[in-house]
Amino acid sequence: MNGICILRWERSHPDLKITVEAVTPLRQTCRVPNKKASGPLSAIELATLAEASLTNATAIVGEARMLHDAGSIPRSYSLAVLAAEEFGKCQLAVGTLGRRPKDAEAEAAYWKEWWGIFYWHGPKLVRAAGMAGQLLPVGLIEPFIRHLEAALRTQRRESGYYVDVVDGQVVSPMDAIGREEAAEAIQCFSIVIEAYADMFREVGLATAYLEQHDGKGRDMREALASRDPDRVRSTWEATIGNPIDEERLKDIVDGWAAEEASGGAEQSK
Repeated sequence: MNGICILRWERSHPDLKITVEAVTPLRQTCRVPNKKASGPLSAIELATLAEASLTNATAIVGEARMLHDAGSIPRSYSLAVLAAEEFGKCQLAVGTLGRRPKDAEAEAAYWKEWWGIFYWHGPKLVRAAGMAGQLLPVGLIEPFIRHLEAALRTQRRESGYYVDVVDGQVVSPMDAIGREEAAEAIQCFSIVIEAYADMFREVGLATAYLEQHDGKGRDMREALASRDPDRVRSTWEATIGNPIDEERLKDIVDGWAAEEASGGAEQSK
C-alpha cells in the first residue's frame, strides 16, 4: 500500500481498540527529501559553507566532550568522528580557494567529484587529516591517523551507535568503544578543529576566504599566472608588506620552467 495509515485509538481498560481512520498518500503526509545539490558554487556560497561547517564541527566536538564527561562513552566517540567529518567539509570548501575555472567539460567533472566528496563520509575524513600535521603536537599525529583509519576502514563511528553481531556474538556500543579510545579521539579531533577555529576568531572564516578570493589573494594569483617575475616581485611586496626573498622567487621561476618543459614533453609524445 503506497500510503500511510492514520490510526485512531480508544483506550478502555483492559482493551485497547485501534481502528484505521484513513489512508493518505505518502507524499501528502511526509516531507520528501530534497534532491542532492550539484553544480558549481559561488565564492560567497563556498565561504558561507566553510564557516558554517567549521562552526558546526566546533559545536559537535564540544558536545562529544560533554557526553564523555557524562559517561556516554560510545556516543561521545561517534560524535567526535562526526565532528572530524564536518571539519573535512570545511576543508573541502576552503580547498577551492585559488582555483582557476577551466572549460565546461573539466568544470562539470570537477564539481561532480567535489559533490561526491561532500556527500560521502570517508573523503571528508581524508580532508580533515590534511591539517593534522600543522596543528597537532607531534605525539598526537599517530593517534589521530589511527583513529581516522579506523573510521575509514571499519566504519567505526557506527559502532558507537548500533548493536552489531560479530562472529555470532552480539556486540553493544559499550562493548565496542572503550573510555580511553573515545577520550583519545576527542582529544585529537578537538585540538585540530578548535585550533583552526581560533585562527578565525577575530575575522570569521567566510570573511577571510572572500578577502583571499577577491582581494590581495586574487592579485597574487594573477601575478603568478602572468609568469612575470617583476610583477610577482611588486605584487608580493604590495600584498605581503615585505619584499619577496629572491631565492623564493627563483624557485617560483624554476617551477614555471619545469611546467613548460613538462608540457612540451607531453605535446611531443
